[in-house]
Amino acid sequence: MPDWRKLVRERLGALGIASEREEEVVSELAGHFEDAYEGSLERSATPEMAFACAFSEVSNWSRLAREIRRATGEDPMNERTKNLWLPGLVMLFLSSVLLMFITRYGPLPIFVWIDPRVPLLLYVPWLVALPVFGALGAYWSRRAGGRVRARIAAGVFPVLMLAAAFGMILPIALIFEGHGWRMFQAKALVIFLLQWVMIPGAALLLGALPFLRNHASETAPSRE
Repeated sequence: MPDWRKLVRERLGALGIASEREEEVVSELAGHFEDAYEGSLERSATPEMAFACAFSEVSNWSRLAREIRRATGEDPMNERTKNLWLPGLVMLFLSSVLLMFITRYGPLPIFVWIDPRVPLLLYVPWLVALPVFGALGAYWSRRAGGRVRARIAAGVFPVLMLAAAFGMILPIALIFEGHGWRMFQAKALVIFLLQWVMIPGAALLLGALPFLRNHASETAPSRE
């Protein structure tokens, strides 16, 4: 006989409501699925078919968890705030503090001369630390019930603001400046993109990758 309470708890994840109420919800759902399972067995279904039939009643466990939180009225923080903005802003703050410390007290950056006038600066200790921040952001988001997109955004959040700035600056520079200076500015912006968005973003995403895998709550049910 499947452990229905365990299965329901795995698929719902952390609800973020009072523990007593969470136990009630898990017990009610476990009892419902157990009844559906036994009903299917009585209709001559195999255990595998009965198991699949019981869980087919819920197509999206993340959505069910959100509806439960809203129904209980015990979710004061906006879901996006919890699984995106809060972890993302904390990782942005921590990574920025670390970068400030490294630029002041750490080793000099590595200079890569892509253009003779504008070097690409690589702050190696900061880049090495970024996968940790990416992992923390994605893990925090997953614990808060964030879906894969929210986990990615929380993991790479420190570079998202810079990417937004890049997207605003580039059109202005290309439209309003002279042709010769415009070409130089375009190269400088490409180097800026590499230095502050693409390379750090890749490092952050590398750390976030292990936490992008869906919980059991977001995968098709399988019999244990």
